[in-house]
Amino acid sequence: MNNSDFTWLHLSDFHVGKDSHGQRKVFKRILSEVSEQKKIGNKPDFVFITGDIANKGLAKEYVEFDEGFLIPLINLLGEEYSDRIFLIPGNHDVTRSEAKGAIKHGILESVTNFLDPTEDGLKEREYLLNRFQQFEEHDWFLDADPWLSSEAGYTTKKLKLSDNMIGVLSLNTSWLCDDKHDYKKITPGVEIVEEGLDELSSCDKIIVLGHHPLDWMIPSDAQKIENAFARNNVIYLHGHMHKSSNAISQLGYSKFISIQSGCVFDTRDDDEWLTRIIWAGYDLSAKELFLLPKKWKNHYSEWGIDSDAFPEDFRVQGNDLWCIPAASEPKGIVEVKKQDERKDGVIIPMGWRLLDAQFLKERNKVKSDEVTLQYFEGRGPTWADILNESIPEREIVDEIVEILSAGVEQNQKQFVLLLGAGGEGKSTVFYQVLKHMVNNQKLNVLWRHDSTQPLPIEFIKQIRYSKETWLVASDEGDSIAKDTQNALQYLSENGNLQMFLTCRDTDWIEKRGHDAPWPQIAGFYERKMKGLSFSDAKAIVRAWSQFGERGLGKLAEVDEDDAVKLLLSAAQDEASSDHGAFLGAMLRVRIGDALRDHVAELMGKLNDCKIKKSKGGKTLLDAFMLIAVPHSFNILFLSKSVLARALDIESSQIRRLVLKPLGEEAAAEAAGEYILTRHRAIAEAAMDIGEDRFDFDAEDLMCELAAAAIEANANGEIVPYLRDWRYLSDRFFKDGHKSFGVRLAKTVLCGDPFNSFLIVKLAQLYREAGQPEQAVKVFRSAKLELISNRAFFTEWSSSEGVMRHTALSMCITAASLADSSSMGFPKMKDMGFGLSGACLGFLTLYDLYHNPVFSCAALAADIIGRRIKLDFASFEAIDSKKEVLEELSQVFTITNQGAISALIRGFEVAYDYKEIEEDFPFIIPTALEFKALKAVASQY
Repeated sequence: MNNSDFTWLHLSDFHVGKDSHGQRKVFKRILSEVSEQKKIGNKPDFVFITGDIANKGLAKEYVEFDEGFLIPLINLLGEEYSDRIFLIPGNHDVTRSEAKGAIKHGILESVTNFLDPTEDGLKEREYLLNRFQQFEEHDWFLDADPWLSSEAGYTTKKLKLSDNMIGVLSLNTSWLCDDKHDYKKITPGVEIVEEGLDELSSCDKIIVLGHHPLDWMIPSDAQKIENAFARNNVIYLHGHMHKSSNAISQLGYSKFISIQSGCVFDTRDDDEWLTRIIWAGYDLSAKELFLLPKKWKNHYSEWGIDSDAFPEDFRVQGNDLWCIPAASEPKGIVEVKKQDERKDGVIIPMGWRLLDAQFLKERNKVKSDEVTLQYFEGRGPTWADILNESIPEREIVDEIVEILSAGVEQNQKQFVLLLGAGGEGKSTVFYQVLKHMVNNQKLNVLWRHDSTQPLPIEFIKQIRYSKETWLVASDEGDSIAKDTQNALQYLSENGNLQMFLTCRDTDWIEKRGHDAPWPQIAGFYERKMKGLSFSDAKAIVRAWSQFGERGLGKLAEVDEDDAVKLLLSAAQDEASSDHGAFLGAMLRVRIGDALRDHVAELMGKLNDCKIKKSKGGKTLLDAFMLIAVPHSFNILFLSKSVLARALDIESSQIRRLVLKPLGEEAAAEAAGEYILTRHRAIAEAAMDIGEDRFDFDAEDLMCELAAAAIEANANGEIVPYLRDWRYLSDRFFKDGHKSFGVRLAKTVLCGDPFNSFLIVKLAQLYREAGQPEQAVKVFRSAKLELISNRAFFTEWSSSEGVMRHTALSMCITAASLADSSSMGFPKMKDMGFGLSGACLGFLTLYDLYHNPVFSCAALAADIIGRRIKLDFASFEAIDSKKEVLEELSQVFTITNQGAISALIRGFEVAYDYKEIEEDFPFIIPTALEFKALKAVASQY
């Protein structure tokens, strides 16, 4: 399965509690198999467990499963797998003693909204929730919130692997389970399924988890669910039947695959119910599912291939893999419903549109002067703007048209890339180029109108045999950088493809667009927009003059030549920044000091516009301020996922409900990965006006965004620059905003309270702000058993030292140097910090108490530290006490062999001298081991 884009292990039907001794053997067998696969590089991306974890839904059964299997599995695969292991309930996870008299079968006939993902639906099924209480309330060692008792009645998660977004929908098919007569009487709820799939519609592949096969469900529901699965090309994983098998269902061009995993309880010597597992992988480009089914062979006490699991027709010749096609037509290709969806035998992918003269004619609508002037004030261009003769054509358009036309004439495969900052006019140039190319009779112009859609390789395969030449063009082209490379490489000998992409240069860099060998795979032309040429400036001034004083603004009293010079000068000044010289120059010379009034008027409009579906009743002004404030601070990585979380709407709705209307008002730029106002000058004005007139607080808004970033990440969403959000506090603290820096650090820690790195950052800022008493409070309230970060103890030791708790500081330093299963062995840098701190601390203790144990410990720290080649900062700290240490060495003799013992003894005695009686969890130095430190020290 090395060709798979992502892989998983599918397990089902543990029935923990049925046979505890046998179950422990099964746990060991599976863990051993995972370990072996990991050794040969086959560590799965996900683990899916599809129900019947317990045998009777008892709390003790889940504890046994956790301790015997789940936690060891996470330890084996890595802590990040707490976010990649999914489990759902089955019919044996139902506590049958609860709600025994309640109607289950047939309830939907009388209560039609019983399984709706709504508040009313939750109220109707509330009496059933006790049956799942043990499963729901068990403290799983996973990054997942309880969901059976939620209004939705399902849970989804999106995880990004490389450039692919994988969606997982977890369902409860056991809502209505009652007895052995459940067949064709149960359902997860059609509305629940459809809403869950809608949440994941933007994913490259959707995995759905349920316990029961579809044919166990109410027939009418099963048909609807099957159709929903087929429309979304899902892979449905389930168990229940205790044997592995597959099924493929198809609806039109779409199909979905259902995979059933066998049981994983111990069958002793039963040859019918053998322990079965399935390894799987999926190839997104080929749309193929690879399966490696295994079963435990009792007679041989080993894992073997489960050759009866799937039909031999799907078996890869000469291999133990089964390959199942996941779609008869790839996702993204649709049936032909309109004339323009097929050209030269080629089916047009979703989100793309063939442009022709008729398309342009339909959009050539007269715009009012006010609407046209909005373009010059920063609104993103539309087709109507491009076809409006009042808006001049940029000089670079002729050059790009000439390059593309030459490629068509010479039948040469080409890629033209136009880069620039936001507000440089790239989108205008993009549309103007396409307007010209539509008139080229030798060319099909394909435009991506939906920036969320990919460029399917299947489409490229079709045009390989097309008799016509294609221009494939996209604004926000960074999102299909990889698709473009694949397309150009696939058509290695074919010259009938011209690619034209535009995007912000920062987004292109973020997507590693420059890493591809473009000149080797196509004729490559990169152009970058920055500022204005003389001819551009002249054409723009003349365009403004058509609208009189309203169009010229501040330039109304200036003759044309001087106006052009002023515009060029402003563009040159703006070009020194990264904020869009073209738009910045237009704003400065037309609006100037009146920009503040212009932005205030805009904000007044936005304040009256409610955001639909925002649970908190937010307005477009709230959204605008959340965009403007970080931009004004030059924070340029606000993503859709973070903004959506801050506004309390779904990420999939952010473009339609927020970014599009803000773009129409020239307030924000929706292009690219990150969200900005149209220009930083607008952002700065908005922040001032927001605080003065609309009662916004910039610090409050930044805290909201930082909290949203942490929450979005916790919910499995992709948060670019997550580390920057986590440590934004540093940035403001170093810029002199110390109290705000501390507030941001507290905010992110509140969202991720057990993150030891965030604990350290907050305490560090307190200490550097001159409040060490607050720093030590942070450390003392932390749960030490969760700490996996040695910097925690190093910083804690420093804070206690500043508080003059030197003996306590030494006890904590001991923990920073000790062996730890959660933190691993101390590294050289850890030892450097610890030993230099120990040396200085023990010298202080010797000055205070004249106990020779402390002087010997200080000498020992110096000896060991110099022996292991300290980093410069640590060496400098010890060297500052060189003379004192030399004097002590004349009185106290410490040999190289005895240094470790003297150091450890110093830690142990320091505990007896600690300045306070701790009322917080603490590790006693005598309970620590220092094998790693001893081993490293002995090597030098």
